Amino acid sequence: MVYTGDIMNTHPHGIGTLTDITDGEIHKGTFKNGKFIEGIRINNYGRYEGTFNENGDLYGKGIIYYKNGDCFEGNFEHLGVAIRAHDLRSTVQSARDTTPIKQKKKQIPG
Repeated sequence: MVYTGDIMNTHPHGIGTLTDITDGEIHKGTFKNGKFIEGIRINNYGRYEGTFNENGDLYGKGIIYYKNGDCFEGNFEHLGVAIRAHDLRSTVQSARDTTPIKQKKKQIPG
């Protein structure tokens, strides 16, 4: 693992990027006491932007872009299972694009 960013008491804390050099998974965003709590996660399945629980699972409000073209926005619970999510396939972006969704929201139809 390679981490660049803010540190407190030898743990990631604040804004940073954590890259797993074995599988290429990237966590870019906010860390608290060594845990990734909000931001962008990119892995072999696609790209997710939102919040995470203390175990690192998708949890709370977020948007997920799968590499196969599926795209969902909603609340995530129970190990990352989406509840009350709606399909956003018409607004799929590249799974490697790390530009924050908040900057692109104007492009997403209501």
